[in-house]
Amino acid sequence: MADREGDRILVLREKVSGTPFETYAGQRGSIAGIDGTGAGSLTRVRIDGRARLIALDPSMYLNTTVAAHRTGETATERRPGRPRLQGREKVQVSLRLDKEAWLLFGDIVTRGEHASREQIVNEAIVDYMKAYRAAHPIDVGA
Repeated sequence: MADREGDRILVLREKVSGTPFETYAGQRGSIAGIDGTGAGSLTRVRIDGRARLIALDPSMYLNTTVAAHRTGETATERRPGRPRLQGREKVQVSLRLDKEAWLLFGDIVTRGEHASREQIVNEAIVDYMKAYRAAHPIDVGA
């Protein structure tokens, strides 16, 4: 993508050719025009808040408009957020645990007995609920 009039830029280098030495590095502006093509071309730039135009070699600035367009073009189709795991559907909940339980879960994960604290909690709850249901069947005929 080539520079175009109106594109926003960020000055990268300090010395500006053809003007008295003045520091423009880090300042932003916009392209007011382009003189010439290829090697040796100069870009007329208006620095934000200044009336005077300056001439910059294209290597002395970053065209942030083009950079933004390139980012949009090369962005992947990946969805934001955590990747969905295969398997059971999850529901996010907030749960307050005793610190001792949290540390014990961490030790179990560190030893490689379980993949995560989440897995330990899920398995413990499911196992408990299955045992509870077995001990307390629901009487639907009453």
